[in-house]
Formats: sequence, structure tokens, C-alpha cells
Amino acid sequence: MCENNLFHNCKKIIFEVSENILKMDPDPIPRYLTLRTLKSFGGLDICISEERQAIFSSRWVQQLQETQWADGTWGRFHTQDTKTKQAIPTTETGIALALAYGLDKHDALLAKTLSFIEAHIAGTAAWRDRVEKHDDPNLWNIITPIISAANLALIDDEHPMLDNFITPWIEIVTTAFTSGSYDRQAEITAINKILMLHARNPPAFHTKYPLILLSSKRSKLDPHLEGRILEHILSRPDGVYYLYDGLLSHMPAATERKFYYWLATQLTLARFPNWFRWADAFISDLFAQRNQDGLWEFSARVPRRPYSPLPLSESWRCKINKSVDCSVLILQLLSQYCHQAQDLAES
Repeated sequence: MCENNLFHNCKKIIFEVSENILKMDPDPIPRYLTLRTLKSFGGLDICISEERQAIFSSRWVQQLQETQWADGTWGRFHTQDTKTKQAIPTTETGIALALAYGLDKHDALLAKTLSFIEAHIAGTAAWRDRVEKHDDPNLWNIITPIISAANLALIDDEHPMLDNFITPWIEIVTTAFTSGSYDRQAEITAINKILMLHARNPPAFHTKYPLILLSSKRSKLDPHLEGRILEHILSRPDGVYYLYDGLLSHMPAATERKFYYWLATQLTLARFPNWFRWADAFISDLFAQRNQDGLWEFSARVPRRPYSPLPLSESWRCKINKSVDCSVLILQLLSQYCHQAQDLAES
């Protein structure tokens, strides 16, 4: 695979775009994320610890620190309370932003959140969210630890507490594809049996949280089953619930508003080790959508924080900052493609 021209072109463009970004003297977060991408390819000999430290002085990381509650949350976990005007509407949002800015489980901010999630999964801490009503009253009690576990996987993808959540979903999705193609009724039966529910329409595997669990590094998913999962998701007209409501095998133009959601969903799917096999179709198209500066720029109506990590820069008053930030996100997808292709070639 590493002899493939697409792989080599992708790697070449990653270095080219990264160098263009660094020449523009970007703000701390996009600078660190770009350097981290380069370092992952062995293209950087210097230590970037000082660059990483600089992100803690950025306005966005400081806002996360200032608004985090003492228990490591940002108030409600999953469901926003629209009556309160919080800069960070939910704990899920805080986690997503922190990770997007380059923080990890070793930093005090996410370490506190991690402790809360561990306690919630263990049953010694509770969400502040209002209980959602379902046809099976027990569904909320079953689904909230699953959502917590998925967020745990984002922070620490090799955490041992994930096993109790990954194993049931592997069994569920195996049953759903027993016939060779996806069988929703078989999945419903399996979910109700395995999770001890009596729900008429429980959440399917092709929603955000089960996918994060199934793609965890602790997941022992059969490669053939992984292929069926990806093929099914990429061909679904409705995409992935909570992430994207369109056909994922069709890439919108980078200048369309929905492109950001498509990109964010692909980054979630790229957690699966063999995702890159399905990415060839749009990787070349991404190359062709760079602007005259050799970067990418999203729609003027692109979602901004807290509903996306944009802007990564301190502000977009300087127009080039927007292109820099958009390009940093696309570099993450391209680098995931290259790393997966390279891992296969070296295995």
C-alpha cells in the first residue's frame, strides 16, 4: 500500500500544507497541532513540548479551565440546558473541544473529567441531565453509561473499563450482520436481550456512541465484520445519528456548510483500522479543493464553537487564520489515512 501513488501524494501534501501553515506564524493551538502531525511522520527532530505548553495560554483552553466545574464536568453531561447561558453547554462538548485543542488524559483538565466518568460508570456519581423519556423506562439508565463509556474511549482509548461496553456491542453487531447484510430486526432483538431492555426502537449500532466503542483500540472486531460495518454506514442515506445526516460516501465541497459535519464524521469512522480502504474515493478530491494559498477554507457558515472547535486560532479577524484552522482539521484526516495505509504495509 505504501507504494500506492495516492499514499505518496497524500504524505507529500501533508508536509507541503504543514510547511505552508508554519510559515504563516499561526497561533498556539493550530501551530501545535500542525507540529504534532509532522512529528507523527518522523518529520520533526525538535522537541515540541514547549509548543504544547503554549496552548494552555490560548483563550480557548483558558475558557475551558475557567468554566469547568469542581467535579470535572461542565454541568450537564449530554443534554444541554437551554435555560442556562453557558459558554460550554455540556460536558461532552468540553471533552470534544479539549481533545481538539490538543489536550489529553495526562492534563489536569481532562484527568478530572476522566475521574468523573469512571465514577459514573462505577455507579458512584450521577449525571445532572434531565431524565429522557423512552418507551422502556430503563433505557435511560442503560444508555447513559454507554455514552459515558464512549467519551471515556475518546479520552483514554485503552481504558480497561471499556471492555464491559465493547463486548456487548460486538455481540449485537455480529448478530445484526449474521445473514451477511444488516438486519435491523435482528439487531433490536439482540439489543433487548443483551442489554436487558424491552424497547421497540432502541439506538442502532450505527449511531455515534456504539461506533466509538466498536472502533476502540480495545475492540476485538473481526476485520470482515468491520468491513461490513463501514460499508453499511458509508452507504446509508441518513449517515450517522448525532453526527451527519447525509450519504457519507459522497463528499460535499469544502465550501459547503455541511462539509464540516461530513469531515467530523469521517474522523470518527477513521478510528476503525481499515477505514482508509474506503477513503480512496475522496482523498484525491480533497487535494483538488485547496485554495490559491495551498490551504482549505470552509463555508462562511461553518459551525463555530462550541458546536465545533473552530476557530482554533485566537480569532478570525485575520482572514488567513480561518484557512489555517480549516486546513489543520483536514490534515488530521489525511494523516489518519496515511498512518493506516503505512501500518498495513508494515504488518
